[in-house]
Amino acid sequence: SHLLLLPLISHRKMIAATLLAAAVLSLSADPIGLRICKNSVCRKAGSADTLDSLFALAAASDQANSNQNGGVALATLQEAFAASRVQACGCLGGCGSGPNVVTTDGGPSDVFHDVYKPSSCAALLDHVGVTVPEAAQRAWL
Repeated sequence: SHLLLLPLISHRKMIAATLLAAAVLSLSADPIGLRICKNSVCRKAGSADTLDSLFALAAASDQANSNQNGGVALATLQEAFAASRVQACGCLGGCGSGPNVVTTDGGPSDVFHDVYKPSSCAALLDHVGVTVPEAAQRAWL
């Protein structure tokens, strides 16, 4: 009978993690973040690596690590925070100058071109209010 409970427990943990991610996403009604073009030209220029870098650096940010909630794995909180700030999107224009990244601050969108270096990724996160510690930046180089 214990074996039958294992899938139920795992399912409950998954639901709890999903609810937690939704709560983190709702901390700010419209969080300022970044969108990375995943269209064919930017993808060939390395936008998947840019997306991975931005996501990893956002997960290591001071803000991602300050939202601790009793009993919830820190990694779950970090992933939820990063997912609320870094997302993939379609073409942003400027094809051939990619990978291209745009801010989502509600004002006139800033499109940044040729974003592939970790230092550029950290600077863009700082631009939208996500602070990445120096140690995390150095580790990602």
